[in-house]
Amino acid sequence: MTADTTPPGDSPRPAYAVDALIAKAKPGRSVRQIERDADLREGALGHYLKPAQRGKIPKIKVIERFAAALDVDFEEMADAFAADSYIPGRTGPDSDDEHELVTLYRSLPATERPLARRLLRTLVQEHTERLRQVSGRPERRADVPTTTT
Repeated sequence: MTADTTPPGDSPRPAYAVDALIAKAKPGRSVRQIERDADLREGALGHYLKPAQRGKIPKIKVIERFAAALDVDFEEMADAFAADSYIPGRTGPDSDDEHELVTLYRSLPATERPLARRLLRTLVQEHTERLRQVSGRPERRADVPTTTT
């Protein structure tokens, strides 16, 4: 057993960026209360906070649901999910790298775009694996972002 090193009166820092954003946006509110306040069914948000779901980036409509319930910007919510999935945050909304990637992607015929997405997902998965090996964390399926297409 380890001793609690949190100073009296302080709350421990959330381990996940999504949890930190929830705590910042709705201090003192439970996820269930946030769901009720937003007229969402039970589990509409909580499901995505379960251990088996951690490290996955949910669909856009789910991120939009979180952002609306927390009254935060969509990009801020998406960045929190990305951080929890070991995907580096944006360098800026208009970075040269982003513009180049979008330009390259748009230059592809529609039939080749699924391949480009698969290649990028593979690159992210390999990067995540390298981070996991360096950090010594055991491999978990939830650490690898999963999307369709």
